[in-house]
Amino acid sequence: MNRAYGVNSVERDVTQARARARALAQGVKVELVSPGVWVAESVSRSDRAYLLRLDAFGRPTCTCPGYQHRLTCKHAAALEMRPRA
Repeated sequence: MNRAYGVNSVERDVTQARARARALAQGVKVELVSPGVWVAESVSRSDRAYLLRLDAFGRPTCTCPGYQHRLTCKHAAALEMRPRA
């Protein structure tokens, strides 16, 4: 069972704040590779990259293990914080 579905809004907010802090501290970068699809290289493993997309509500999703466990991650946070043209 995915732990993230059972957390309350305070825990979710704290988890998302931690993800934003990690994205900033580690310099996570996302790159648009096609319309609606971004890629983020793994910070800890240079041989890995993760795909990001926006869900039906405009929230980022990611293929990394952290997102699969918490429904948020530093890659998704970096996508949310990216400058928009």
